[in-house]
Amino acid sequence: MLHMPGMNFQFFNVSCNAIPSFFNLWYYYELSTNSMTYSKSKFQSIFLLLVLHNQLCSSSTSLDDEQWSLGPTFGFGRQQSHKATNPTSRTVNDLRSRATEGNPEAQYFLGLLMWYGDGVATDRDMAMDFFRRAAKQGHIHAQFNVGLILAFSAPDPTHSQQDTDKDLHTALKWVSNAASEGLSDAHWLLGLMYRDGKGTEKDYDLAFEEFSKAAEAGSARGHFFVGMMHEYGLGTPQNFKDAAKGYRRAAAQADARAIYYLALMHAYGRGVQQDFQQALILFKEAAEMGQVGAQIYLGKMYLHGHGVGVNYDLAYHWFEVASASEDPRSAEAVKARDELGLLLKGARDNINSVLDSFKIQL
Repeated sequence: MLHMPGMNFQFFNVSCNAIPSFFNLWYYYELSTNSMTYSKSKFQSIFLLLVLHNQLCSSSTSLDDEQWSLGPTFGFGRQQSHKATNPTSRTVNDLRSRATEGNPEAQYFLGLLMWYGDGVATDRDMAMDFFRRAAKQGHIHAQFNVGLILAFSAPDPTHSQQDTDKDLHTALKWVSNAASEGLSDAHWLLGLMYRDGKGTEKDYDLAFEEFSKAAEAGSARGHFFVGMMHEYGLGTPQNFKDAAKGYRRAAAQADARAIYYLALMHAYGRGVQQDFQQALILFKEAAEMGQVGAQIYLGKMYLHGHGVGVNYDLAYHWFEVASASEDPRSAEAVKARDELGLLLKGARDNINSVLDSFKIQL
């Protein structure tokens, strides 16, 4: 959900039958305000978004979820873009005009459109420029985006290490400010920066503290990272039961990684009773959501008959699915698929050979 500051207003999944969430930059923002004071500028922003929604949907076709999926780690954008809309439409030009005049809300949303290429040409440098402008005016979602891009985008090969370090320090500043303003997503992002030492020294205690704040605000990723910190004893004593609890709470919000990690807990009996059948159910759920690790484990469970009867065809299928991913773990899937393929071919050749020998004897 996209949080409009000061508004109890929600943008749901991409659909022209409802208010869309195609403005979301990475994750579903929490609705974290109880303010009921509405200013004229806020109503104008909402009205402009509704006009944009009608304009963009009038020329777009319905899409499946894959076309709108976001990067599984820290990537922006989607696997595919929806049908292009007229970049000279009056609504986009109005947005450009307001952004040029210095309206931070317009700058933020124009940056999103430019980042995604929705109704305008994709221009991520210009999108970043608009995010920066809005961030400097106190727009906390823009601050979050600037921090996320600077901290987790692929490093610019033309930058020196000094430039890279400066970007990371700047990212930490923006994310810290957004977190101090109460943006729950900023808390787990700040936790990641402390955990990984981005823009600061590694500090697992502070990382756990920030993840906990996000979890307390109901953030799925907050719950997930709290679970991970408990599982590996980072910033808090190792506790598998608390780890499983964190994963379970995140999984309840359809977080694919949390479902995968919870499946691993059931498969290995960490914090829960070992249960291959429950692990299989969870691996399958996460695998169908595109979690490569779950796809590989699902293949292994069908291969070895854990929690289910041995099924080489399904094992091969899930190894094949995982092999098509750009995830680094796909190399393991390719190896497993090829080895299983050779074994199946050999078995079928032997069967055919035996059948042929009987035909000759007859």
